[in-house]
Amino acid sequence: MGSCGSLFYKKEVIIIIEKYYKYKSDYKDYVIFIKSGNFYECLSNDALIINNLLNYKVKRIGNTLKVGFPINNISVVTSLLVNNNISYIVVDKDIIDKYNSNSNNYNCYYYDMEKILFNYIRIDKIIKYLEYNVLSNNMNDILNRIDEILKSYV
Repeated sequence: MGSCGSLFYKKEVIIIIEKYYKYKSDYKDYVIFIKSGNFYECLSNDALIINNLLNYKVKRIGNTLKVGFPINNISVVTSLLVNNNISYIVVDKDIIDKYNSNSNNYNCYYYDMEKILFNYIRIDKIIKYLEYNVLSNNMNDILNRIDEILKSYV
């Protein structure tokens, strides 16, 4: 991607993040889907909830977590949220779809995901530590210990 494409992408990402937090301030207990081109994007805790329910891959945009999926999958995703009593809104330029569950389970899923998010943060810190210390003398000891731990889970 050239520098012009890169600038466009960064601007698009900023717009998505700003739009997400604008709606999140009014719809705290809702999963928010923001349309971006041919995809819908979920950010932050909403991304973790969608990851938990559908196993969609979580990516990182700076410090923000993101899940995206093609727009033609929106009915599958929203049906699953309805079946799990999770409120949501779908945003294009404005809200185009909204579901408000009377017994909204958003917070139940959110608290489960908070534990997972804590583990993501821990893993990130470990990766940064390993990258920083890759040339240190005790790196082999550290990697051997990690290998032992991983073998115990297989």
